Amino acid sequence: MKNRILLIIVLAFFLAGCGKLKGNFAFKKTNEDVYRKINTPLEFEKNEKINWVYVFSSNIDASYTIIVTLLKKELVWVDLSSRAEQISASSKIIYGNIENLSDGTYRIVLSNMDRIIAEREFEIFSEEEEYYEYDSQ
Repeated sequence: MKNRILLIIVLAFFLAGCGKLKGNFAFKKTNEDVYRKINTPLEFEKNEKINWVYVFSSNIDASYTIIVTLLKKELVWVDLSSRAEQISASSKIIYGNIENLSDGTYRIVLSNMDRIIAEREFEIFSEEEEYYEYDSQ
């Protein structure tokens, strides 16, 4: 019985610790000097290179492996790329960039041990406008 109670306490501390990984995304275009937090829907032109960061605002007491995944919305969300990043008390920032993507809806997802920490959706669009000819008769 004591082993079960101890296991429940350890599990509760573990789950509480994972839930504390919080922070904010910020973005910057190539010609900008600083990253900006943007709360409105994100839209970027196809030919732009966008740098992004995720800064963990919570106290990090250990080293964590964070999985960074880029998804594209098709009929379902399709995994385009994934990579692992390490964060710790001395390194609380994850960097990435958005470039060479086709038109569409995308999502950056940060996760740890099958738990989503943060996600941010954005649109990529072409600068080209479609022109239609109308018959005036």
